[in-house]
Amino acid sequence: MLKRENIMKMGLNNNWVAQFIDNVGKNILSSVEIGNYFSLSSEKKLITQYLVFKIIYKSISMKIKEDKETMSIVVNFILKKSEENENYELSEVMKDIKLNHDKLTEMTNTSIKQPTPTKRPISVNKSNKNKD
Repeated sequence: MLKRENIMKMGLNNNWVAQFIDNVGKNILSSVEIGNYFSLSSEKKLITQYLVFKIIYKSISMKIKEDKETMSIVVNFILKKSEENENYELSEVMKDIKLNHDKLTEMTNTSIKQPTPTKRPISVNKSNKNKD
């Protein structure tokens, strides 16, 4: 696993980092419809941000040690790349993810937690045995 310091040192000029960012960006664009992002309600924008955040989160967790700063670095890289490619909807989503990072992290952490099953004691009612 790569550490965030290595990614920062490599930067976008590194082939591996550039390819990783391109792949994450392509994955986002093929998975989430962001073409009408500017006209969405604030609630739908938050849902879109959450979906994009989850894609980035899952992509990072497979390749890089994930933490808040690493996520921020990758979001910044995608933001820069999307502005270079004049994909202003994606760059706006990235800006909003930066603003709502804590809320999105909380949403992600609560959705990942699995409910713990409750243990019920099994009782055997001895008074209802067959009487002969």
